Amino acid sequence: MGFGQSPGAQLAMSSDTVIAFIGAPYDGAATLGWPGARYAPGEVRRHLDWMRMRVQEGRIYWIDEDRIVPVRPEQLLDAGDASVVPHDLVASLAAVRTKTREQTAAGRVPAVVGGDDSILFPAVAGFHDAVGGQVAVVHFDAHLDLLDESPAQGRFSQSSGMRRALELPRVDARSRSGRATSTSPRRSASSTTSGSRSSPRGRCSATAPTGRSSASGP
Repeated sequence: MGFGQSPGAQLAMSSDTVIAFIGAPYDGAATLGWPGARYAPGEVRRHLDWMRMRVQEGRIYWIDEDRIVPVRPEQLLDAGDASVVPHDLVASLAAVRTKTREQTAAGRVPAVVGGDDSILFPAVAGFHDAVGGQVAVVHFDAHLDLLDESPAQGRFSQSSGMRRALELPRVDARSRSGRATSTSPRRSASSTTSGSRSSPRGRCSATAPTGRSSASGP
């Protein structure tokens, strides 16, 4: 049984699978938002430590389902933080990409915790660098993050993470689905759109063929 695995789950995680927790404490690209996301990796670790204190005889109480489940704490490895540079966006993205690539190449499933939304790109890129075949991204966000660039934000801001990820040679996304707030001048800023949406390269979100996944952002 995998880490916190429900006995009734259809997609069981192997007991050999190790998830690598990677912190990306950087929020310097949140140029049009609020700072503070850099504190998220530390907060997540604090809550994980609290949970781990309650593992007894290989079991833990699962509050969401009100029952006791088996758990193997060694399946969650804290790989530490990427060596971000608070004043250097490009260096920080490169550090997150390298850290993600190294952990993925070691056979672990990267769980990248940012940080602002610019971390989406290096998390996907690091995974992409370490595996073969097509890589797909399932993106849950209130915004599409497809901005190419702007004078106020540049090319690697919190608004461009998905755009940069789609430019990687083996990231294939033929359509986008979900719900997003529109900030187009043709629509009210409070209007929303839902359903399938085409990206600039006509690509789509699905699951990674390797069976691994990459995550980012708080």
